[in-house]
Amino acid sequence: MIETEHVEGKAGFLAGGERALVVDPGGSAAEGRAMAAAVGRLTRLPTVVLYTHGHWDHVRGGIAFKGCEAWCHIDAAPSVRTANICCSGDTRWCSGTS
Repeated sequence: MIETEHVEGKAGFLAGGERALVVDPGGSAAEGRAMAAAVGRLTRLPTVVLYTHGHWDHVRGGIAFKGCEAWCHIDAAPSVRTANICCSGDTRWCSGTS
């Protein structure tokens, strides 16, 4: 279990055969670090972070995942960038409808 103040079922992760997927890594650096530690205890696979939208309680934990691949809806991109949580080099911005 990951003890957090704001996650409340909004965040999670899956480990597959080739990668781990983190969905909405939380609302603070501490929550992101807790999520990263939990992922690290279960797998050493490369991690992809998916931001479902740009609300603070879904994106700020991403700071703990710098250097990983990240995906988000095009509408979330400004929030992810503003929070300075963009991952290095291999960041992709997904498009779609709101």
